[in-house]
Amino acid sequence: MSQILSQDEVDALLKGISGGKVETETNKPRGTGGLKRYDLTSQEGVVRGRMPVLQLLSDRFSRLMRASLSSAIRKPVSSTVVSNDMARYGDFLKTLSLPTSIHVLKMEPLRGNILIVLESKLVFRLIDVFFGGSGADTYKVEGREFTSIENHLVKKVVNVMLGDLKEAWKSIHPVSFHLVRSEVNPQFVTIVPPDDVVVVIAFELEMENSAGKVSLCFPYSSLEPIKDKLQGGVQSDPREVDGIWIEKLTKQLHEVPVEVAVELGSATIKGKELLSLAVGDIISLNTYSKDGLEVKLEGITKFSGYPGLHRGNQALKISDVVERRY
Repeated sequence: MSQILSQDEVDALLKGISGGKVETETNKPRGTGGLKRYDLTSQEGVVRGRMPVLQLLSDRFSRLMRASLSSAIRKPVSSTVVSNDMARYGDFLKTLSLPTSIHVLKMEPLRGNILIVLESKLVFRLIDVFFGGSGADTYKVEGREFTSIENHLVKKVVNVMLGDLKEAWKSIHPVSFHLVRSEVNPQFVTIVPPDDVVVVIAFELEMENSAGKVSLCFPYSSLEPIKDKLQGGVQSDPREVDGIWIEKLTKQLHEVPVEVAVELGSATIKGKELLSLAVGDIISLNTYSKDGLEVKLEGITKFSGYPGLHRGNQALKISDVVERRY
């Protein structure tokens, strides 16, 4: 059978290609089957599902907050972890209404700032309880900011929460929290760029017939230096002593070679005296024969003693221990 197309067949083929009826290889994407675009600057894929210790921290903070707030307002408070998720910072800010009690915290020694956010209806119910109310009344919160008295009471509640948060972090990584400033408008709070990933932990506080939400916002860039600790299992108490590890370390330290040197003395001479030195010349040192000599371990003076002979070998008898001053 001939493999050569006739002129009519060629014309029909060209017409089909130009009309789109005949598919060509150039119309198909090459090498993209099953592939997706991936932004190497995105942190979301790195963070999601890889910090199980944060769940432990959330539960611990919830228990501590339940006890401390119940004691502070003299009414039973129930605290529950609602969610523990990752999101872009810009998306998190969009979920906050106006006004919202937002507090910027410095988390030392980690870099950057974190947020603790109290829902507006929770703020007004806490204030109502502080002044003897039941906290069950509804309030119109839109269109106004918190008064100075309300802000003062809210900061007292936040300080109680900061103490609980510090205690919750103790067994994971010792940190301290300091209040930097407070805001009511989410647009005025920029701790990281909008596209950066943050860890958002939400809690629901219930008091009798009322409830409200508290949120913690940790930038991933702040947690990254300790991500190894956050990716591990349950953290043990750092005060616990590992006796087996100490025993092995001590045994290995006993086998480490240490250089010991004894300095007989020193002298300073001029260049022309150095050039004129000959066999038999005597150089006077800055020490006397009866003076104690310095014994140096790896270049650091640790002992003093006197030279002598021991079984026909040059030796030194230690007479004193030199305490090093820092």
